[in-house]
Amino acid sequence: MSRKASFINFIQLWAIVFLIVVGFSIIVLDITVSYRDFNVRAEQMRAGYISRQKEMVKQEVNRVFSMVNYEKGQSEAVTKEGVLEELLLTFPNVNGWKRSCSRFANLSRLAF
Repeated sequence: MSRKASFINFIQLWAIVFLIVVGFSIIVLDITVSYRDFNVRAEQMRAGYISRQKEMVKQEVNRVFSMVNYEKGQSEAVTKEGVLEELLLTFPNVNGWKRSCSRFANLSRLAF
């Protein structure tokens, strides 16, 4: 009987060792899969964040470019209007209509 009990204890010991090894292997496999999944998701989040930031910078640059063009156009319009007023005040119709018109046309072409 003692030999039979010893054999049963031996089988029980190997069964416990086998279950521990299988459990440990499953845990290591789960940790490895979770770590890889985490790295994939982290890389996707980084790529998404970078692309959103690039898009935001591009939109901001376009907005500033549009604002600069608008301000430039407004400045040109105000300057043009001021120059035309100054030309009309500086060169009044003294020597006749045609002569002052031709002078005005020449000066306005030179100014712009």
